[in-house]
Amino acid sequence: MIYVDMDGVLCDLVGQVEEYLASDGIYNESNYGTYKIQEATSHIDLPMLYSCFSDVDFWSNMRELPWAHYLLKKVEEIDDVYILSRPWLEHNDGASEACLCGKIEWITAYYPRFLGRLLFVDKKEDFAHPKAVLIDDNFENCQKFADAGGKTIFLPTPWGDKDYGRREASGFDLVRKVLECELKIVESM
Repeated sequence: MIYVDMDGVLCDLVGQVEEYLASDGIYNESNYGTYKIQEATSHIDLPMLYSCFSDVDFWSNMRELPWAHYLLKKVEEIDDVYILSRPWLEHNDGASEACLCGKIEWITAYYPRFLGRLLFVDKKEDFAHPKAVLIDDNFENCQKFADAGGKTIFLPTPWGDKDYGRREASGFDLVRKVLECELKIVESM
């Protein structure tokens, strides 16, 4: 069983924040690996993020990442695939309802075949077992999943990987290289 994260793996959360808040280039070499947007830049704070996250359209109108179709095609050739997404649950102010509704709308628009395989969870590691693989852009999620007995594929991104600027490739090329290497291991499980 392969679990694929949604935000930052299939859809462009960071780009959506930049667009909503008219803030270009949140990530650069000085803050690679700073997963929380509000810690990556002094121009965006939590109240600003909450205003984005409490809007259904914020979630439903995110752009698909360039590698999303390729990634899903590759993993579907190997095993059953589920989208495993952590909804925004930090505050009980309606943001989580907007997030859930918006993510369902996004999956319906881009990948309707996954609508029945979209799982919202707070702890992804609860789904870990020796035959389970998590593909995620959050290193902490990968670590917890691995500690719970699962396998992981960490997708390096500017927000999730402090070494992003030192990699030989970036964007789609980097994702393709990671998947080519890591999926061989998954296929052998």
